[in-house]
Amino acid sequence: MGNSDSKPTSADIESGKQVELSESDANETSPLASKDSTDQEPTRTWGTKDYAVRLQQALTDPIILVCISLVTYLGLFWVPHQITLMDRANEFRLAGDMCHLCSFLVFMLKLAKSQSAAGVSALTPEISLVVFLARYTDLWTHYISTYNTTMKILYISLTAFILLTIRIRFKSSYRAEHDNFNRLWAYIPCLLVALVANDRFTGQEVLWAFSIYLEALAIIPQLIALRKYGELDKYMLTYLILRGCYRALYIVNWIYRDYTEPLYKIHMNVFVAGVFQTIPYVYFFATMPLKSYK
Repeated sequence: MGNSDSKPTSADIESGKQVELSESDANETSPLASKDSTDQEPTRTWGTKDYAVRLQQALTDPIILVCISLVTYLGLFWVPHQITLMDRANEFRLAGDMCHLCSFLVFMLKLAKSQSAAGVSALTPEISLVVFLARYTDLWTHYISTYNTTMKILYISLTAFILLTIRIRFKSSYRAEHDNFNRLWAYIPCLLVALVANDRFTGQEVLWAFSIYLEALAIIPQLIALRKYGELDKYMLTYLILRGCYRALYIVNWIYRDYTEPLYKIHMNVFVAGVFQTIPYVYFFATMPLKSYK
């Protein structure tokens, strides 16, 4: 008489294993099977929504807000009286200076928060440092105002600090393959143009013109590095917007002074270089590829 509680034989166990293996193979080859977790999302171009999300994150970050508010407060309530009398500065130049100074603070916040130099260019601060050193050769020989001297020292020291931080502190995370812009393509053409297009053919004036042309190219290595890295976080987006606003406000400042100051004349080489400097920003924001979107 048969027993329903009898133990399965070895043949039954082997047969069951074969059935399970067959079902597993079928699941792996089935078109309904789950996608491999290593599959990457297709690259797409950044849209308005992507920039809006990053900007919203930046504007709601308390640290960024505190830094921007503090610098703006100092600029609007302490600086104007100092520079209006000596530098003949207007609100547009002041706002441009504050945007420029804020961009340094936001960039340093990005490095401090991420503890990494991924997606960051060391060539942009390097070229910027050359720009400031060439432009401010009169730092110790020609005094204009305390504000003017302070801003020159801040630009040089903050740029050097950022460059050393990337090269030394975050050397292990710095991606040199993303930052391979040939700096000679910036230095040599700008120097050659400066030798021809300058106000006076003197060493100081040639260096000043060289700095104007070179500054128009300084942001390009950072834009290239971000494009290769493929991700634009809230700090870098805020940094780029502040840099762009700085240059745009200076252009407005030059136009305003040309209309309001009888003795002022726009330096066309400065104006053309300033307008040219906005082109990489426009191209970058219009064509930035997005590899991962959160």
